[in-house]
Amino acid sequence: MRKKLPDLPKITEEETTPIVKALLEIITLQQEQIQLKKEQIQGLRDEIARLKGLKAKPRIKPSTLEDKNPKKKTKKKKIKKRSLILVLPALVLKRESRRTR
Repeated sequence: MRKKLPDLPKITEEETTPIVKALLEIITLQQEQIQLKKEQIQGLRDEIARLKGLKAKPRIKPSTLEDKNPKKKTKKKKIKKRSLILVLPALVLKRESRRTR
């Protein structure tokens, strides 16, 4: 499960020093490099799977559950289909034994 990165607090111009600016640039560069490395790793995994004769990891679209403006879907009521089951009593015949002595 991925952890969401915390949002960085807004830094005012008065608090921004050259060191803070440099650190923010380093963080941005590192995030870009991490993303590129993840894509490269996935590409290599897909190639290994292809060479082994396996299927590559499927590309799944991101979830739209967290959209800010979700599209309203109208729910249709499902009509339950009921089937008629007819239960009849079973007819059991006993065989009489015909022993004669």
